[in-house]
Amino acid sequence: MELLNNEVKNRLIKFTQDNRYYQLILISASILYTIFGIFLRYMLNFNDPMSMQQRVIGASLFLILYILSVFSRKVYNNLKILTDIVAYLALAHLIYVVYISNYRFELALSLIIAVSIVNLVFKGEVHSLYANLILMFIVLITLFYSEEAPFNEALYFLVYFVAAALSYFISLQKRINEEKLKENKERLELAVEGANLGVWDWNIKSGEVVYDNKWIEVLGYAEDDFDNNISQIINLVHSEDKKILKNDINRLINGEKDFIRNEYRLETKKGKWKWIKILGKVSKRNSNNKAIRAVGVHIDIDKQKRQEEKIKYLSFHDELTGLYNRRYFEAEMERLSNSRKYPISIIIGDLDQLKIINDNFGHIKGDYYIEKASDIFKKVFRKEDIAARVGGDEFAVLLPETSENAAKKICHRIKKEYEMLNEREAFDVPFSISLGLSTLKNGRGNLKDCYKKADHNMYKNKKNEMNIKN
Repeated sequence: MELLNNEVKNRLIKFTQDNRYYQLILISASILYTIFGIFLRYMLNFNDPMSMQQRVIGASLFLILYILSVFSRKVYNNLKILTDIVAYLALAHLIYVVYISNYRFELALSLIIAVSIVNLVFKGEVHSLYANLILMFIVLITLFYSEEAPFNEALYFLVYFVAAALSYFISLQKRINEEKLKENKERLELAVEGANLGVWDWNIKSGEVVYDNKWIEVLGYAEDDFDNNISQIINLVHSEDKKILKNDINRLINGEKDFIRNEYRLETKKGKWKWIKILGKVSKRNSNNKAIRAVGVHIDIDKQKRQEEKIKYLSFHDELTGLYNRRYFEAEMERLSNSRKYPISIIIGDLDQLKIINDNFGHIKGDYYIEKASDIFKKVFRKEDIAARVGGDEFAVLLPETSENAAKKICHRIKKEYEMLNEREAFDVPFSISLGLSTLKNGRGNLKDCYKKADHNMYKNKKNEMNIKN
């Protein structure tokens, strides 16, 4: 049966289960009416206080109600109260038989058994308590007026009272426990609903996965899009995460661990990737300790994950340009110092006349120049190069496995890009940058000194260019 978080559907399922339970009571009562007579007559050698006609009528009453509940929706929907009515009619008939039979022992015993069973069946409901009180009153009155009863009336009433009270309070406690379980279940369902959890139940042996609507809704699919097979779900996992998931599943099945707790990207119906956290636990293993069933939930953590990635991105990137920031640049410089990726070149770039642009046209215009500069850096450099904005108008690039001659060619290309951009776009102040570079051929030197040298060369080149312009 599919797991559902929808409260209305849960109640409908519970209602159906209860009514089937009462149908079982009706069939059982019909059979017991007959069997109990046979048991009294032929096994205990007691005189049956009821005639065969009375037993047939009683058994037929329960059987007819059962048949009506099968074919009539109105009877089925009101089966609980109808079963109660028939049960208490049967008790009333038993009281009547006891009364007119002068409390024969076998009948008195039947009354105690019948009341105890009814109490246990009806779970300590209020109307059951009232019926017990009425029955006790009837028993007390009939005992008082039955002088020929072949047993001690006071002792019998005490036994009757204890049996009725004990069975009632057992059923009452059972009802209280069921209500607590129901409340806990409803709280759990609300928690599942509020936390946006999808519930799944995996039969590992058959590969079948039963899941609730939340499971598929979070990925944008409809119920008909899935065939309840684990392989189809695994196929939705991102290729980079699929190996991790399969490893988690193998370890779970082989008994290396009992719990899965991991995060994977799953493909939505729109073809996008969504981060899902999967929590699962083995609920059953075979004699060889192989997992044969697991249950769990999955949680939509996509927004949280995207936010974490954004925070991580901003912690290493410059917000304005999207290039790396100074902190990341220095960390990478430290890392490359201990690498074998020599020669390492460093290029330092400083925008020309940015102060004039900010003073005369405002910082928004100045930011525009910085963004244009970053676009050129993104275009020119490789993925493995570390291009960063290390100051207001200053840029730096780490070039692993790049010789000095190769770095000079890159500087020339940057300058060419600036010239081309000036030809395409009319700037209020000519768009230009001063560059300086330095190369560390091996690990015997210091990258920090290399950086300082590149920075010194940049200012030297800037000064020379200004002298040429003047």
